Amino acid sequence: MTTNVRILLEAAASIQDSENLSVAVERLRPRIQESGLGSSTLLEIEQQIATASGLGRRDHLLALLTSLEHLHPTKEGESTVDQGDPEQFAAARRICDFAAKSIAPIVVPPKEEDDVEGYHPTAADVQRDTAAVVSRCQPLAEPGLAVIKCILQNHRRGIRDATDLVGPQVLVTAVAYADPDLPWTTPAASQLAREVIEAIVLAADVSKDAIVVDWLLKDYLRPLFTRSKPDTVTDSGRKAHFAPEPDSTDGVLNRETRAAKPWKHVDLRAVPAFAWALKEADKDLMSRHWPLYTPVLLALLDDGDTSVKCQALRLLDVFLGKVEAKTLIDTGLDSVFQDAVFPALMLLPSVTPEVDCLRILGPAYDALLKLSRVTAAGKQLNAKRPNTKMLDKILREGVFSGFFYAREHIRIVEILLIKTGQVVQEMGIYSVKHLKDLIPMLTSVMEEPFAMAHLPSLLAAIEALQAVIANCWPRLGQPPWRDAIIKALVVCWMRADDDDDDDGSEQDASAKVHDNLAKAAKMLAVVTRSEGIDLAEVVAPLTAQDASLHKLFNISSKG
Repeated sequence: MTTNVRILLEAAASIQDSENLSVAVERLRPRIQESGLGSSTLLEIEQQIATASGLGRRDHLLALLTSLEHLHPTKEGESTVDQGDPEQFAAARRICDFAAKSIAPIVVPPKEEDDVEGYHPTAADVQRDTAAVVSRCQPLAEPGLAVIKCILQNHRRGIRDATDLVGPQVLVTAVAYADPDLPWTTPAASQLAREVIEAIVLAADVSKDAIVVDWLLKDYLRPLFTRSKPDTVTDSGRKAHFAPEPDSTDGVLNRETRAAKPWKHVDLRAVPAFAWALKEADKDLMSRHWPLYTPVLLALLDDGDTSVKCQALRLLDVFLGKVEAKTLIDTGLDSVFQDAVFPALMLLPSVTPEVDCLRILGPAYDALLKLSRVTAAGKQLNAKRPNTKMLDKILREGVFSGFFYAREHIRIVEILLIKTGQVVQEMGIYSVKHLKDLIPMLTSVMEEPFAMAHLPSLLAAIEALQAVIANCWPRLGQPPWRDAIIKALVVCWMRADDDDDDDGSEQDASAKVHDNLAKAAKMLAVVTRSEGIDLAEVVAPLTAQDASLHKLFNISSKG
């Protein structure tokens, strides 16, 4: 490295991480001539700046970007990179690799941990490692991605295929920054990453499907997940009918090492790369290459970490929307996914922290409901008939058990009540078999003395009751269920009346409850009418005692 180049690097090092990238480059432009890089070739720039000692350094990335933007073709149609000039072409490829390696969100474990064979990273270790990656990568992301974009847009006119210039690792790194919700990226870096991905895909001489399948699924992801593949699936991605018994010597700790799960503890690009490969797949690609997706998806579902499991459940929802129902059923994967997800329904306090339960339960129920719809369409000649066997299991082993164990945790109860309404809607008339559990559960929430203290759970209970009335109506026009529902409506109405005397916000809450209760009462009146019974006559003794109930049952009061 020449002394003049050091001038450029020192100027780049003085720029604050928070400074806008365009402003930083403008500040460095005057230093280009001073550094002697004003008339340099791409190869000379690469040799001077993209050095091993500069890997992962922001000053080198800023200097590199400024030099590349200064280096423009001298004439229309000329290129600074030409495949006819192997040295310049190789330099361009090395620059892309240098930028990608510099910003790759890869964990570098402390030496004392790295020296211990089979070391199991603790939750604190994972948190520390992620924080270190975020701290290191956020300042590097924008200049690093801008370097790659600059090469692809300004310095590849002589190259027919962009995949000759950038390899899988560059694409994987760009994909790892495309999701703005990831902690190590920024909004600007996310936009740059999407532009880099688009430039690679549009200028590639192969199809996007080939990039997804060959680069990501086969070359990158499959090696990372080799040791994490569950025994429930074969190497071809199908259900393993003779899965081996778990090896007692291979404990959980042995399966949580960096070597066993590099995708989790080392290379943090893996899950975002899989998510992108799943998002970009259409139904045609999925029909041909689904075996490449299932081992990775099941490994993620099998993981005990809350954040990983939540991501896996959301990805399963996407996967189920693209894979053919017949494929799931014929390969036995429908039952494999059921077995992988159902245990998540029992992640409840106090064994599991409430905050983790709240993150997992909703996506777990959503995934199972999606799976029930997909498999129902594949198994039944009449596609409108629900998968009652699976929905029965969701209610019995999920909702009812969860409510029994966690009813003191009101936010979890809220989720269970919301999912109750959704399951009942899916089952339709077939949910009548569960009335003996549904009615007591819902009415107990509505009759709770302090039900108004948590409005979302109360409204969820009333809305679930509305779903029960709408779908189980043939059994609700007579006692005992009719009377149980009337009692719950009346008790809840009166509790809401008591709160109506308080301040404005509580009056609004009471109004919402009143509206939903009146809707449920109106639905019940239609049900009793189908039995030849006038609900107004049934509740007459109640309305005679409390005139406020006239509004609940839509009965005109008489003076």
